[in-house]
Amino acid sequence: KERAEAAEHTRANLELDVESSKQEVMHKEQQCRDLTARLNDAQEKLDKANAAYERLAHEQHQLAVSATELAESREELDKLRRKISDVEQQRMDADEQRDTAFDEQKRLRTNLETEVAHAASKEARIQELELELTL
Repeated sequence: KERAEAAEHTRANLELDVESSKQEVMHKEQQCRDLTARLNDAQEKLDKANAAYERLAHEQHQLAVSATELAESREELDKLRRKISDVEQQRMDADEQRDTAFDEQKRLRTNLETEVAHAASKEARIQELELELTL
């Protein structure tokens, strides 16, 4: 009888242990499901973050290319401005040379007219003298 009671007691304890183990297994399974859900959420967030990173890296590259093109355009613009400045200086120099040549031409024309007038005056005087000599 004692053995039967001991066996019954042991069986009851084992059933409690089995029930406790079942409860613990169910608890651990729930924890696994929760962790799997958290892991899936984290993986989804990581995938989104990676996609965003790729987009941003692509945009950064495009901006770097645009910045390079802008710098090259600015250099080209500076070169054109220098060329325009050089051409404007050449224009001003040419204008000045033209004005100088025009003034020189005017002076020479005036001198020529004066010399022609003097020559005409001398020729008239020569004709007067020749007329006097013939008289």
